[in-house]
Amino acid sequence: ALSVAFNSPIDVPSTLLYLGGIYVAAGVGVFALERLRRHEGRIDLTRFHGHFYEHPRISFAVLLASLGISGFPITTAFLGEDLLFSHIKQDQLGLAVLFALSFVVDGLAAVRIFARIFFGPHVKNYHEVAYRSS
Repeated sequence: ALSVAFNSPIDVPSTLLYLGGIYVAAGVGVFALERLRRHEGRIDLTRFHGHFYEHPRISFAVLLASLGISGFPITTAFLGEDLLFSHIKQDQLGLAVLFALSFVVDGLAAVRIFARIFFGPHVKNYHEVAYRSS
């Protein structure tokens, strides 16, 4: 949003539409992850934790927050992204490519963090595990 604002004058409502969706999704994600941390203790991203087994509601909230941060079409951030793309001129291909690439990398990072926390074998040993040989 800031790079496009330096490029051409943009209206405040379209920026607020984009950033409002990001802030709401980030708030929901932080709240849900904090709740998970209170239940499970420390969460690191070095391995898969599999918390979906015991916390399906929290995982759904974090999934929606991850999609919201990445600008999925169910959020206002998607509309804001579209409005910000409309402020890029036709001869500015480099800015459009960097802008689009940053959204793709942001979405991949958010979904990867979600996968690390909620997918994989559970950290507690009393849950069933499907081994590769079965």
